[in-house]
Amino acid sequence: MNYMKSVVLVIILFSIGCKGHKTADLNAQHAASIGTMHIVLEGKEYNFDQVSKLNSTAAFKEGIIEFYLTKDGAPVSVNFNLHNTDVLEKESTIYIIPDANNGTAMVDLSFFNAKREGKQMNKRIVFRKGEINIVQISTNRLEMSFKGEGGPMMDRALSFPISGTIDITLSQ
Repeated sequence: MNYMKSVVLVIILFSIGCKGHKTADLNAQHAASIGTMHIVLEGKEYNFDQVSKLNSTAAFKEGIIEFYLTKDGAPVSVNFNLHNTDVLEKESTIYIIPDANNGTAMVDLSFFNAKREGKQMNKRIVFRKGEINIVQISTNRLEMSFKGEGGPMMDRALSFPISGTIDITLSQ
């Protein structure tokens, strides 16, 4: 009988230990996340419930703000470059593309879809026309939405709808 009690006790402890391990894994995974993204390209939706903290970057250099955002294992990544740091002083800003790129602002939003067929250069999707609404931007925060159209970098004749939202915080 003692043997049976020992076996049952070991099974219970093992079950509790495994549940705790899964919780720890989820907590570590959540800690590595910096936010969410939702993107629609070529009629396909990409939902990033956990943007990767380790593989995403933000850089601020001489009047340029650069964000690279991705999720581990996801086929799509986002590049957002803004050649106007004055936006850091405003609460929100809307850029109409391509008009915004005729002055000093220079806004660049592009996506890389590793699973897209074709040559490497055509896997880069460029946002060419539409609205980019920056709700909040700072040295550690980006909240924005975009809606318009674009296409492969090397094929200006091909155009399709692009839309999405980005809500990330790089550090607490």
